[in-house]
Amino acid sequence: MRGGRTYVTKGSGDFGIDIEEHSDEGLYLGQVKCYSDQNLVGFDPIAIVHSQMIKQGAAGGYVITTSDFSSNAYTYAKGLNIDLINGKQVVDLWLDYLDAKHDHINGLQPIPQMQN
Repeated sequence: MRGGRTYVTKGSGDFGIDIEEHSDEGLYLGQVKCYSDQNLVGFDPIAIVHSQMIKQGAAGGYVITTSDFSSNAYTYAKGLNIDLINGKQVVDLWLDYLDAKHDHINGLQPIPQMQN
């Protein structure tokens, strides 16, 4: 999202962080939760990301889910510089990415053939 380098962390020993994003703006830490529509993400993942932001001196963070967040999660995240990205927003971001790639490809000009 910020045009930097992004890494997926190891499955264990990451202290709750799934994604590290390094950009000109600094380090951003993320956590991903794949839940069904009926299961809302609570404030726990936000607390973990915030704790790691403090420990690692990160500029910000985010929690991404395929479902949505509870009202407590939204309240808890306020003022912490942690973005909450729900399932609908994930789809919107993906579609924006595909549109940008499509525009980039359409903007490319073919190399003229050299004649002998």
